[in-house]
Amino acid sequence: MKMSRGDIRTGEVAGDPPAGSKPRFGLARKIILFVAAVLLPLGAVTWTLSVWAIRESMTDEFTSKGTAIATGLAMVHEVALQLRGRAGSRGVENCSVGLVHNAGGWVADAPAAVTVHILRRP
Repeated sequence: MKMSRGDIRTGEVAGDPPAGSKPRFGLARKIILFVAAVLLPLGAVTWTLSVWAIRESMTDEFTSKGTAIATGLAMVHEVALQLRGRAGSRGVENCSVGLVHNAGGWVADAPAAVTVHILRRP
């Protein structure tokens, strides 16, 4: 039975939802609700944990100087301090050029990767 002007028996007016019915959400609203209620908080938690884990592992790795990369970065930092005259008691007076050499990994009896950096005072 279609209601065009209302139903006198129940007192409903045309356009009102039937009594006891739940509000209907379209598919677009359901997707938006799902993204806002589930995916955004999940993404925020995942991002926070990832950043925290990266900071912890990077700090541990670079402060311990346990790898060739960390050692190489520490050596470049030390040469830069020397060239700027900020190395304190370790400093070399009047230096204008610094060389950093780092080798890592082994293939047979030779290093697998070698880097050489030559730095000069600006």
